[in-house]
Amino acid sequence: MNKYLYIFLCMSISFTALCDENSEQFNDLCVDDNSYKFGSEKRIFLDYMNMFWKRKYEEQYKMFSERYKKGLERAYDIKNMMEYAKAKSNENYERVWYKREVLSIKMPKKNIAKITALECWEQEGYTGKLTVTYELIKMHDSWFVDFIIR
Repeated sequence: MNKYLYIFLCMSISFTALCDENSEQFNDLCVDDNSYKFGSEKRIFLDYMNMFWKRKYEEQYKMFSERYKKGLERAYDIKNMMEYAKAKSNENYERVWYKREVLSIKMPKKNIAKITALECWEQEGYTGKLTVTYELIKMHDSWFVDFIIR
């Protein structure tokens, strides 16, 4: 397996959980002063991320923007949801993602949201944490994952 594809697959998303409206994370989400002001969209973004993290790989692929899909094709020769699911299912590690917290939601523009999350994993007795930023873009009245920064 290509070294970079392996790194991508190891760092990609295959989680299962969290962040309800009663949690501290929900109430303390930061919106910087220069961000587009939003209210009910905070709940929408939390729901969106939980839905994304719980989805099967084929369904996650459908939530990617066209630009992100083109990036997967250029970098990893992944052209469709079946190839994405196959690449993800070929992962040969036993990493378990056990916790996820949305740390911040920022909207620099009305059609762009940047969601930063802390994602925790365990593998063979070792634990780790990743801070991941998901950039979402709104196109045709729907939100899509446009970029993931790990």
